[in-house]
Amino acid sequence: MSSLLASAASQTPRRVSAQPSLRAGDDQFSLAPGVHALGGRAPDAVPLAALQSQPRAATLIVSDEGVTVLQRTTASVVVRVDGEPIGIAPIELRGGTRIEFGECRVWFETEAPSALSVVTVPTVSVIVPRSPADRAGLEVGDVILQVGERVVLTRDEVREALADASLEMPLRLTLGRGANRLSVTLRPPGGA
Repeated sequence: MSSLLASAASQTPRRVSAQPSLRAGDDQFSLAPGVHALGGRAPDAVPLAALQSQPRAATLIVSDEGVTVLQRTTASVVVRVDGEPIGIAPIELRGGTRIEFGECRVWFETEAPSALSVVTVPTVSVIVPRSPADRAGLEVGDVILQVGERVVLTRDEVREALADASLEMPLRLTLGRGANRLSVTLRPPGGA
């Protein structure tokens, strides 16, 4: 399925093996690979007491290597990283980063080196007309967050996940589009 999508931006692959965590005062939560909500009480919400009374404001996407990306999920809540408001573009977090929204303040911690190269998130740059990506509704600028159940943070991870996917079966993608998160299904050419 790797020929079904084109993603933009060059990036330097790297491996980081550190389990990141969030801390609010003495309360700390280790972030396993996957998708975690900041705010609210949904099943995917980070279970820190300081976050539970806040509306869902952002999502943390943690790769198997511990690389963590913050994606704002609503325009109605201002999210600040180290005191600066962030836009809708996903950003990589580094150890010691302060995240604030509403009345909440948490710190992101990791043992990963702080001088990591910049990660350019896997963004759709081209949609071939009448392709499976076009039929599924992908748009230029969509950020690919998951391929099937696999969290992806880099173009290389998207390529690996697509290479592992069956060409015969539909494939679900989870995307970031602006402040929204949505799922689409790629269907093989001629497939239902």
